Amino acid sequence: MARAYPYSWGGPYRRYGYDVAADLTEIETEALVSGTGSALLTIGISEPVAALGWERMAEESAHFGITVARAGSLLTAPSADRRALGRDLFAAVRQQAGAGLIVAEVDTRDLEGLAAVVEAGFVPVDTSLTYIGDADEGPGNLHPSHGLSVDIGSPATVAFTDDEVALSVEVARASLHLDHWHSDPRVDPERASEWYATWVQRAFEGTWADVIILPRRDGVLVGFGCVKRWEVLEDRFGIPVVGRSLALAFGPQARGAGAAITHAANTVRPLGYRFLEARTSVRNLNLNNVVGRQGSMKLVRSAQVFHAWAD
Repeated sequence: MARAYPYSWGGPYRRYGYDVAADLTEIETEALVSGTGSALLTIGISEPVAALGWERMAEESAHFGITVARAGSLLTAPSADRRALGRDLFAAVRQQAGAGLIVAEVDTRDLEGLAAVVEAGFVPVDTSLTYIGDADEGPGNLHPSHGLSVDIGSPATVAFTDDEVALSVEVARASLHLDHWHSDPRVDPERASEWYATWVQRAFEGTWADVIILPRRDGVLVGFGCVKRWEVLEDRFGIPVVGRSLALAFGPQARGAGAAITHAANTVRPLGYRFLEARTSVRNLNLNNVVGRQGSMKLVRSAQVFHAWAD
């Protein structure tokens, strides 16, 4: 079932000659079986006809002060009733994961999976869009230049001041609200905002980012960006990819900062990577416009994000 799953997040890399979708789904499934704080639930008699895994998210649980779990990919046999079996499995995950929040993500092409997760009591909280930029295709930047300089590299090599770190952290805390955390009224909004402040702080420290991007106008910082290597793609399959991206622009004086961050991340490639993955909410119109005007950035996936509470 894992190898036949058609909605793997690795599927878009087929267009670039990397057929890794089935392998990635299989790796994810095996990790749920063998990991601690995770499980794979199955339905079937002689052999499984449907399976759904879940895992506890350690960093998110610690940050939000609740148990946060993530549901995996819904796998079904070709002849199985995907909607009915999926509904039962998503409901079982709610029961087994224990008290707390369960996050599920379903590809928008998977209509039966979408129906199943809703019927199991999950509530839609966001829609995510994923773009991939291929530096080998050339930048194709359709944005005008706004006279910004950009420093890009590892946090250990890029120069920045303590005041610039504090500013970036505060802007992240105050401005990043278009996400599934803030869309759930049961999630503490202050903790949700602090999630992004922590992300930026740890990016500067080099733990949550491998590359930081600092655009400046006349020496004054007007934005912040960061990306991190996708270890599984590079280490297991030799595909040089960075993702887990974040971008901030610091108000009206930051005109062009988002475009400068995306363009630099997609062309300079300080780690020698080829692909840049950028993911954002469909509601983040500014960032979608910025990314969409980078010629090599292609929209490759959309997914619905759901929340359910175990209690």
